[in-house]
Amino acid sequence: ARDHVESYCGMRFAEWAAVMECDSFADFVALPEAPLKAITSVAYTDLMGDEQTLDPSVYEVGGSRFAPSIALKPGQVWPQIEHGSAIVVSATVGGDVPESVGHAMLIFVSDSFHQRENAKAENWTVLDYLLCNHRRGSV
Repeated sequence: ARDHVESYCGMRFAEWAAVMECDSFADFVALPEAPLKAITSVAYTDLMGDEQTLDPSVYEVGGSRFAPSIALKPGQVWPQIEHGSAIVVSATVGGDVPESVGHAMLIFVSDSFHQRENAKAENWTVLDYLLCNHRRGSV
């Protein structure tokens, strides 16, 4: 049920250690995992080919629950990275389950038990109504 709800909403509800690879610091405008709880590290390969970890004093977490981002703090600059290397963001995501999402998961479990044939509904269901406000973008 949780997997179905997370896929439907495009968000994590169980706390999870995420590893996100970005091609450039510009990708930090829209992180692929949400909601963002904490950044563990931001690792990159510098111009000399050495692995580096970005100091947390350089960036701050921003955006919203649905669209988390990482931005430079005032007066800071992103380091230069080796061409073609990825920037790896390690973070903790999820962990907060809104009451309506928990209720939707219980309904999903109950419906799955009682309607085992998994008939496809053509109209919106109670699940849709409970989850629509927790859905990210065009998932």
